[in-house]
Amino acid sequence: MAPRTIEDRIREDLKDPEHRQGLAEASEAWDMVIKLARIRQEKGLTQEQLAEMVGTQQQNIARIENPAYEGHSLGLLRKVARALGMVVRVEFIPAEQVIEEEFPEAGKRRKPVRYPTRSSRRKKDVLAVRESMGNDSSDH
Repeated sequence: MAPRTIEDRIREDLKDPEHRQGLAEASEAWDMVIKLARIRQEKGLTQEQLAEMVGTQQQNIARIENPAYEGHSLGLLRKVARALGMVVRVEFIPAEQVIEEEFPEAGKRRKPVRYPTRSSRRKKDVLAVRESMGNDSSDH
């Protein structure tokens, strides 16, 4: 039997509807966290400075920049967005759409997508956040 590849494992895992839903939700959480951290850093703000602008504690900013945290308050997110000159937009999209965008290899073989996917944008954002975090140790 040939060794299983990561693609084989992903394809197998994505057959489970609950696993698919969980992956879609995790993908969206990462997108929000990375966007928020990137915007904050582009504005030249530490978590502590943003917290002061919002009227909360630095730990609350760190918490909402953590993709594992699930207790986001829409009110706090709106305050953070306002402090950054942004607005929060909530969308309800099918989990299957997220799975198809994030894990195209799990579906049927098809032609490569020609537009940048959320996954490719996230990789660029992660690299930018990591790079800037190396220059701003006060956020840790």
